[in-house]
Amino acid sequence: MIPLFILAKRILLGILIFNLSCGSSKNLNKKTIEYFSKAGVPIQFKTEKVEGHAIHYASTGSEKLPTLVFIHGSPGSWDAYKEFMKDSLLLKKYRMISFDRPGFGESEPGKAMPLTQQVRLISKVYSKLSNGTSAYWAGHSLGGPFVVMMAMEHPELVCGIVILAGSISPEEEAPEKWRPFFTHPLFKTILPKTLSASNEELMFFKKEVLALGKSWENVVSPALVIHGTKDALVPFGNAAYAMERLVNAKKKHLIAIPGANHFIPWVNYTTVRTGILEFFDSDTQN
Repeated sequence: MIPLFILAKRILLGILIFNLSCGSSKNLNKKTIEYFSKAGVPIQFKTEKVEGHAIHYASTGSEKLPTLVFIHGSPGSWDAYKEFMKDSLLLKKYRMISFDRPGFGESEPGKAMPLTQQVRLISKVYSKLSNGTSAYWAGHSLGGPFVVMMAMEHPELVCGIVILAGSISPEEEAPEKWRPFFTHPLFKTILPKTLSASNEELMFFKKEVLALGKSWENVVSPALVIHGTKDALVPFGNAAYAMERLVNAKKKHLIAIPGANHFIPWVNYTTVRTGILEFFDSDTQN
């Protein structure tokens, strides 16, 4: 049996990620509206039904511009990217959409499902939202393999991907035999819904990451990899793995952030934003 101090450490770590990346799942509240209103940026929220599931997302920017789609990690919600979505430099180049992945935020919180199913559902929603211009997908942590899967399975919807501290290498995935322990009814009643969903989807992912490794040749779109060299949650080896596997990408580039940890979208915001703007600059010239 896994020692109690390790279980406690995992719970605290999950709560830390939860607080940093998503906070409250009640995104349609006064504070959220005020946050964007103070920046002078209109924001829209919508929930689409697809295959009987509710998929929620937020959007900012001109409908006429290329689209930058954000995919959060595990746990998380659309507002992990709220600073990006009001950024004046990004708004000059992009319409921005940030999804609540199934099981999180307002997309049926607590109902975990495999990442492959999530990709299918969100790709169908985005097909309705497409404005006929280029679409670039950025994913942090577990959002990393999500955007890779999008590029593999739906190249018609993807003109480029950004892998932010992405968990994509089977070689770097620890077995984590302790995870089934947290599916016990006792823990499911103690843990917040999103943490429980996170644990279950990561159990699915341990198998999915093996299949992911067999299809990298299908990624043909440009790919930007950004990773901290001191990432203790998703080791930097994941970035090296991505660069090795992106054999057919139109172009690829790695930004290694010296000494940075896993939370680069927030701690290293400027580096991430500048990296996106510069890497896709030629594609988004007006």
